[in-house]
Amino acid sequence: MRFSLLLLLVFAQLLGNAQKSTREFNAWDTLRMRTAMELKQYNIIVQQEQCSTDTTRKNNYIIITYFDANKNKLQQISNYLDSNGCVSGITSEYYNAAALVKFRNGNKKCCPEKEMEDDYKCFEYMAGYERFEYDMQNRIIVHVSHVTTPMTYKEIFTYSQDGKQQAIRNHIDETSFWK
Repeated sequence: MRFSLLLLLVFAQLLGNAQKSTREFNAWDTLRMRTAMELKQYNIIVQQEQCSTDTTRKNNYIIITYFDANKNKLQQISNYLDSNGCVSGITSEYYNAAALVKFRNGNKKCCPEKEMEDDYKCFEYMAGYERFEYDMQNRIIVHVSHVTTPMTYKEIFTYSQDGKQQAIRNHIDETSFWK
């Protein structure tokens, strides 16, 4: 009898933890799926609207900018080069109709040295991403940023009658990035 009661309590605890983990997984899964969908949507817009491209090369970076038929920026990709000319970081910015950044993401890459061992695994990861919202006067009103430390914060901007900007910055849960 005691063993059955103990077994029942352990099972109930495990079930409670499993349900909690499922809820957390669903929140993270939803965040990642929403971010992937937003990126795909931005890329579709660039593909459909792109009419011209401009490429700039400096010593340690290459910038590729995509424009629509009216010469408005759609996307800008910055490739950062290390001292060997290897792309070690990539930043992509997507623009709204007013040519203001609406989404930015940054990726880090490792650049393997020739002397590295064959079993060394080189990979790319998303180092951070940000989203921006603007009011009808094209003033920023919301900035949400996530970096891989992990830390996510949201800044809310307000403007006084004379146009002075005030910002309130709060740390938020990463799963609230799109809210």
